Amino acid sequence: MPVRSTPTPPAVRPLGPGDYPVNASQFIVIDFEGYRGKPPVFAGVWEDGHFRVVILDERFKALVKLGHPFVKYQSIKTFLHRMYRRALVHNKYLVGYSEHEANVFAEYYGDISEVYLNARKPLGRWFTLNDRENRPRPFGLKELMKYFRYNAYQEYPLKGVTRVLTQVFRQLKNHNGDIERLTPLAASRWKELLDYNKQDVLGLMYVMKRAKILAF
Repeated sequence: MPVRSTPTPPAVRPLGPGDYPVNASQFIVIDFEGYRGKPPVFAGVWEDGHFRVVILDERFKALVKLGHPFVKYQSIKTFLHRMYRRALVHNKYLVGYSEHEANVFAEYYGDISEVYLNARKPLGRWFTLNDRENRPRPFGLKELMKYFRYNAYQEYPLKGVTRVLTQVFRQLKNHNGDIERLTPLAASRWKELLDYNKQDVLGLMYVMKRAKILAF
């Protein structure tokens, strides 16, 4: 009896300038947070109208129990594989602001260039065509949120992402993962870090919508 093999999904078609705006149902927006040069600690993900946080570093797994909504744990290999397969099977694009997210996939999973959209490129094209003189400098996501007047934008008083992660990790390690023994300050800074990540994800979507890259 012949062995049945799972058919390979068709490749996602590369986007060209004439393909925008793209319906939001075709985008999976991802933003990684963590230490420079190391696997990400967690990812913020928007897909099909929902935002969630996925903790990818097992050392921070206990933080799922803190009670913040939409936070779960997956190993980084499982997460990256599932995101890539979901994009292929459902004909979606994995989206990040810059090449950072694609580089994380490349280092810890594999090449995803066929399904990846670096949103910075079409956003840069929008300014070239529409408002070259007022293009934000530096051309960072936060500057774009301010340019397009993202009303929900907040300046978070974080002391730095890695500093917050280190503070939280030390307490988890010292207390054997007992989240009940985290100081209120450490717990609040972790929550603030999640909110900061969510702002970047939703802010990127807002910016893409204003630049007619994304349509709802």
